[in-house]
Amino acid sequence: MKRNSRPNYTFSVILSLCAFVAIAAGLIRFVKLKNQQIELSRQIEEVEDQIAEAELDIQMEQIAKSRLLNRFQVAQRLKQQDSNLVPITFDVVETLPFDESYEPEVLASAKP
Repeated sequence: MKRNSRPNYTFSVILSLCAFVAIAAGLIRFVKLKNQQIELSRQIEEVEDQIAEAELDIQMEQIAKSRLLNRFQVAQRLKQQDSNLVPITFDVVETLPFDESYEPEVLASAKP
């Protein structure tokens, strides 16, 4: 009986291919996760920019509101519009003392 003198590499080739496929799959998964991480950080930056812009808009609205409600400017606008409103004198306003023990009465709420 004659034996095959050629070495048998099929097992090592199959094992090497499996290792290569496993490493390639791991690298592909790593690249996908890194891309998702970068995309998510960009989305977070975009949302943070939107939040900062909204906070700035809120501050600008508060400034505009405080300018509109400034009592000296309101009085000036009323004078310019020839309003018939007159300022309240201090002797008309009654100052009430502050009482810390005061507890307001709670009215029963209407049941729906």
